Parts: sequence; C-alpha cells; structure tokens
Amino acid sequence: MKHSYTDREIIEALLARREREVNEATEALYNQHHKMITQLICTSGGNRYDADDVFQDLLVAFLHNVWSGQFRLKENAKLSTYLYEIAKNLWYKKIRSRSASTSRELAYMKDYEAQTPDAPDAMQQLIAADEDAWSLKIFRRLGIEAQQLLKAFYFEKLSLKDIAVKLGYPSDNAVKMQKHRTLRDLSNEIRKCKGL
Repeated sequence: MKHSYTDREIIEALLARREREVNEATEALYNQHHKMITQLICTSGGNRYDADDVFQDLLVAFLHNVWSGQFRLKENAKLSTYLYEIAKNLWYKKIRSRSASTSRELAYMKDYEAQTPDAPDAMQQLIAADEDAWSLKIFRRLGIEAQQLLKAFYFEKLSLKDIAVKLGYPSDNAVKMQKHRTLRDLSNEIRKCKGL
C-alpha cells in the first residue's frame, strides 16, 4: 500500500470497485482520517470506542454515497471536510439517542435509590452525583454496554451468571473481567476529568 493517497486517488480506487484497490482506499481513509474523527468524538463527550463506532458507520455511509453517485469530489473541496460532517451528524444522532435513554435510566435510578436505602456508599455517591451533569458525562463516556453492566450489577443486584445471560456474555467469568475493566475505565475517566 502507498504511504499516502490524495483525495482523488481514494475516490478513483473506490469507484474502480476492485477488491485490492477498495481495501487500500479504505485503509488510507482510516490512516488519514481516523485521528481527526476520534478527536471530534472525544472532545464532544465520547470516548475512543464511540469514535471507532462512528468511524465504522462513517465508512459505510461514505462508501454508499460514493458508489450510489451521491458523492462527487468537487475541485476545491477536501474529503476530510465531508467525512468530518458525516461523523459530526452521526455523533449528534447517537447523542440524541443516548439522551433519551439516559433520561429514562436516571428516572429508574432515582426510583431504585428511593427503594434501596442500604445501597453501598460508593454507589449512593455515584447515584447522587449522576444528578450532576459532570458525573453523567463521565458515566456516558463508558459506552452503553459498560453502563448496562454496571447498572445490572449495582442497581439490579443481578449475579454475575444472571448478567451473563441478560447481556449475552459467554460466562460469569467474562462478566467479572469486563466489570473489572469497566470500573478501571470509569476510574481513568474520573482522573482525566479531574486533571489528575
């Protein structure tokens, strides 16, 4: 593969629809634009996993637009600008979707807190802090799967085995490992936000 492709070369390779050229062009898109998209998502409340998801959706949308003829590279236009706009729209759509589900989840957590006054101190602090936009932003950075895992364990008080069944993990050991990683990620996000 070439080290760097021009915008025109990427488009021409995609339009050729030869497997090798398409693979090289999509790899060039990744190498040349993934960092920019990751920066956009991470500075807009997301994390690198969100950025990877958005970039994958962006590639699918972009390839569709190129192959269907909806996209044509204009003379003075940059491909990076077009990709940035697609990513921005995809990310805002994802945020709106999360906001709706997060509102429902916060209502559930408040109801749960009222029904379980003997919850662990750390979780009571997390629930109380969720009312604050700062902590909600940190919690959202974990991603939907991590949020579901923590809610199932701490709020629903499900066993590791029940969580594995509910969330589709292969075993309770896999849930235990993922919970450990998720708590580590949560701790890292808190440190980053506090500037530690």
